[in-house]
Amino acid sequence: PGPAAPPAAPAPAPNATLQAMCARLLASMRELMAGYELAVTHVSARPEAGPALTVAAGPFDSMTVLQRFEDALRALPEVAEVAVRGYEGSDRAVLEVHLQGRVA
Repeated sequence: PGPAAPPAAPAPAPNATLQAMCARLLASMRELMAGYELAVTHVSARPEAGPALTVAAGPFDSMTVLQRFEDALRALPEVAEVAVRGYEGSDRAVLEVHLQGRVA
């Protein structure tokens, strides 16, 4: 007869597995938040950027209609930049509108 097989390692307790998963998730969230903080700091530090406004608008029937709205905002004389920052429900958008220079 050959040598006996080593005993199998015991399976981790469900609680230990859950704790390990939570620790990895928390580490990932911290890394993501650090990235967001860096991005916000970078955007906020731009000296050429003028004041910014947050605009919640809609309803938009399609992405094409939303794109037309963004284009119309960009065409305004004091608007430097427009970016969609999020959505509210299925037909509303939250946009960030950066203005050029100082606005009286």
